[in-house]
Amino acid sequence: MKNIAPKNIASLLIAATVVAAPTAAVYGQSAAEISGVSGGPQTSAECGFIPAQPHHSFNITQPTSVSIEVAGSNDYTLLMVGPDNNSRECILAHDFNGGAIQSRGLYKAGTYRLYVGDIDGNGAPFTLSVQQ
Repeated sequence: MKNIAPKNIASLLIAATVVAAPTAAVYGQSAAEISGVSGGPQTSAECGFIPAQPHHSFNITQPTSVSIEVAGSNDYTLLMVGPDNNSRECILAHDFNGGAIQSRGLYKAGTYRLYVGDIDGNGAPFTLSVQQ
């Protein structure tokens, strides 16, 4: 799903709304910051407990570099589902960076859905940042 390499920033579609429901893409914005509660009622094999709907989704019109960060005080997971639904990647929080998840890479064109989960199922407040 991602190829880590520095590239010129191209067009990225992102919505910037603080809501409990999933957010959708809006053309022309270069960043989104979403607050929510991690986890949910569904169990994923690779990423623990996740919500039924993504916390955020965005559409890329051409390959571009994207930076994603999940911050808060829990051991979060981040499930990223790519354009073909078969590209799924789970990133786990690490203690060495204070429990934050940081991911940067080159993403191909298409729609991406982001689910902030947790391993223990307890849920905790988080902030999700997506930047091009």
